[in-house]
Amino acid sequence: MKKLQELEDWKIITQQEFDNNSCLTLMKKKIRLEDKSIFIKPTNDNYDLSIWRALETNNSSKDKIYIISMSEPLEGISIYVKEMLHKYKSKELRFLFILDTNAPDFESNKSFYAYQLSKDLLVNIYNNGDWGFYKSIDLQDIKDDIKVNKNLVLKNFIINNKNKLTVNYLGLNFKDLVLDENTENDFGPFEYSGHNNNKTTMGIASINEMSSQIIYDPVLSWPIPSAWSLQEAATVPLAYALSYYALNILSTLQKDKTVLVTSGLNPIGQAAISISLDMKCQTYVIVDSDQQAEQLSVTFLQLSRSKILINKNNTFDVHLKMITKSKGIDCILNFLSGESFYAAVRALAAHGNFFNFSKLDMKKQRYLGSRIFSFGTSFFSIGSSKLLNENIENKQILQKAFMNGLNKGVIKPFRSHVVTTLSSGNKMFDTMRINTSSITYKKVLLSINDYTKDNDCSKLNEKVECNMYECHHDKIYLIVGNRGDWLDLAEWLVERGAKRIMIVVKKCSMSSTVCRRFDQLISRNVSIQIESDLHLKTKEESLNWLNYLTSSKELGALFILNQFNDTKISNLRYSFEELKSKIAATPFICILSKAEHICAELKSIGFNALNISWDGLSTEPKNTETILASLDFLLQNSNTSESYSFICSKENNNTSKWSYQMNDVIANFFPESANELHLLNNKIAKEAGFIEVATRSPRLSQLKSVSPVFVIPGFKPKSIESFYKQFFYPVFEAQYPEDITSIDYLAETLVKKLKSISDHGYVSIIGECWGGIIALKIAQILEAQGTLVTVTLLEFDSEFLNGWAERFRSNDNFDKQLNKMYSTSYTEITKSKVQTNDSKIQSIVSYHQKILEENTHRALNLIWSLLRIFLESKPQSNRLHSNVLIFRYERKFEFNRTNLNDYCIKPPVLSIIPKPDYKSMLEDKRTIDGITKNVTQLYPVGIELSLSEKYKNVYFNIEKLFNR
Repeated sequence: MKKLQELEDWKIITQQEFDNNSCLTLMKKKIRLEDKSIFIKPTNDNYDLSIWRALETNNSSKDKIYIISMSEPLEGISIYVKEMLHKYKSKELRFLFILDTNAPDFESNKSFYAYQLSKDLLVNIYNNGDWGFYKSIDLQDIKDDIKVNKNLVLKNFIINNKNKLTVNYLGLNFKDLVLDENTENDFGPFEYSGHNNNKTTMGIASINEMSSQIIYDPVLSWPIPSAWSLQEAATVPLAYALSYYALNILSTLQKDKTVLVTSGLNPIGQAAISISLDMKCQTYVIVDSDQQAEQLSVTFLQLSRSKILINKNNTFDVHLKMITKSKGIDCILNFLSGESFYAAVRALAAHGNFFNFSKLDMKKQRYLGSRIFSFGTSFFSIGSSKLLNENIENKQILQKAFMNGLNKGVIKPFRSHVVTTLSSGNKMFDTMRINTSSITYKKVLLSINDYTKDNDCSKLNEKVECNMYECHHDKIYLIVGNRGDWLDLAEWLVERGAKRIMIVVKKCSMSSTVCRRFDQLISRNVSIQIESDLHLKTKEESLNWLNYLTSSKELGALFILNQFNDTKISNLRYSFEELKSKIAATPFICILSKAEHICAELKSIGFNALNISWDGLSTEPKNTETILASLDFLLQNSNTSESYSFICSKENNNTSKWSYQMNDVIANFFPESANELHLLNNKIAKEAGFIEVATRSPRLSQLKSVSPVFVIPGFKPKSIESFYKQFFYPVFEAQYPEDITSIDYLAETLVKKLKSISDHGYVSIIGECWGGIIALKIAQILEAQGTLVTVTLLEFDSEFLNGWAERFRSNDNFDKQLNKMYSTSYTEITKSKVQTNDSKIQSIVSYHQKILEENTHRALNLIWSLLRIFLESKPQSNRLHSNVLIFRYERKFEFNRTNLNDYCIKPPVLSIIPKPDYKSMLEDKRTIDGITKNVTQLYPVGIELSLSEKYKNVYFNIEKLFNR
């Protein structure tokens, strides 16, 4: 069959012949280039406006708008066309790309192009003397399944036999380094952590968009510090590599230079802050709020609060010019756009370097102007592709700078959010957006251990499993044990890759069963050395022994197991402190040992110390296996956790999700010392009532038309007193009776006492922690009587506190710990008792000791009574109309529930104060201001309003106060 010839009014687009002499021809009706057709060349800045005007004036579907380009767009033809169609949303647009330098001029030779354009193709390309085009094919019912991409990624990582790389965690990133409203759901470079030739490694890898192949760059990879977990390691490579790239490759940052980071919450920004502070540069940071500023101050203790500027009305450049005496900033890393971008540009000093990580202004084609370059400045647009495409020499320089940062401790892991499967659709990108945009940045990591575990290509000797702690085969692990318990821990370490273990015991005697287990460990090519604990008798001997041990091999971790000898543990603590330069990051782990105070001291001076105890009802676990189930989780998080003490319980030791941080709870919810416990004793009276306490306000009897505030205290009398000293309202504090029968009776009694002090129909109540449930009960009773109540709760959450109350009531360890904490005052008197024959002095000392014991017992009895009634409490039938306001300090452990549905109609308003503990939160000006604004104002006598009208008026006034 002959090829089909062109017919009149029809153009042949393409023909394809087959073996059976048949031919398939694609034809399209000819389109004549009407005189009204519009041709636009994007050669000037007004072409965008020209297109919009052409679309407005084009009333016929026959008339086309041709956009003529003489070069290929930077982003590629397909992406450029897609973006243009998305932007202008017109079917009349056509694209002509003249890429051949020998092609005739379009204006004078339209006839040359008329034949091709008459085919009415969307995209026409003239290059190398011939025409080409793009076809657009619409496919129906195609599902957006990201798992396809994930499997490609995993496949290419796992079967990478050439590099012998096995990946455990992938760090997920957007293609755009700075998120904005136009950021598309595209993956950028991946960060990874895993094993390469049996060594832990981390690095950066990219993906080829056309082939979906992973590009592994051995230069952009680094060994993982021994104190880091694989999870932590996957959070840092890209952010710190980009920062070093800007500050060490594209520029040369020197000591005493000024540096500005325009986003203190961006991970690249935080990496730049850490690097510039280490280089002794004058570092300034821009944030959006006081809360962000406080958080940044906590993260970077070297960063002065005065150098953290809050962006108000985009005038921070003026402040920076004033601070630098009109000089400006030498090096700026910018993450802002719009007017904030221009403010950052204005802050740049002469001969300075400007690194722009945001692409939004360039996408919107905003003007930068040339004036900035007349002062010898340099402007860099930074993207991950620029780093990945660098030459090998610059990458090697970056690798060395990064490695130097690791060795000096400049590089620190970010918080992470781990997912085990990639969600379909856009859910994964939504997860990434939420964790990237929140006030506490978290890197989203994909755990792929479940995929590598069954792969035949993995030749690792270690059993690398999901969420398993990683031991280093070239380090030595030290166990100071007792009897045969050390063997359980040794087996646990070997399962996680340990090859060198030293056991220190008082005596070593093995049963036949223990011998068989020991032989099995030896058969796995593990070096196990057993020594006597004679080296630990004195501080000097312990120090010399540990120094000798670590002179040839790096210490991976020290485990103190089932030890009750304070001297031995103290000697090891002393040795750690003296060898801080060598083993500061080495885990100091005490398991089932009485070493909580030692771990607390080490943690306070920067050591990675952790005390692990058992939450059994009456007895300790028979062996360490009960604890080991939780050890993976605890060790992986010990370096970043603020806590030094964890309690494991039987019901939760398989998951470790509730490895309780008892020291945090005791420090912030219970008396911190015997002295504070005795202050709590002063809050106990014969019967429940209120007593006026000193504040910055005159007493109520000296004031007119002022409503007092009623406080239901918890167990922290010293902390609440610091709040009273800054409060401007008269305060009446509740006193507890010695015998508390029920919370309902206590609340009813306090309501009667309250009304005897102030009965105006308007009441303000503050409930502190454990007293919060009583405050809610009082509010419910008052509302049922027609009284308006404003309620402020400090560190209160009914579910959280109820869970702890139940745990404390059933935990003998907690009882022992409280008795140990609060018994020091009278035991010290006994120790320092005057040795004299004077019976009067002996009698006085005995009397005071008896009083202290009675006061301690009385206060502890109050604590246990309140815990009991807390568990027995049931809410009233009438739910509160009042808007409950809750204040909490910022912490890292789980305490973020605000469910008060049984007590309130509306959900409570939660205010997180960025302070590290309860006392500093109470003293913070934002806390004082917030509570003050929530105090009700009295109305003139004679005005009778319904309860709903009262609330309407009071919250109208409060909203005005908060919005000032």
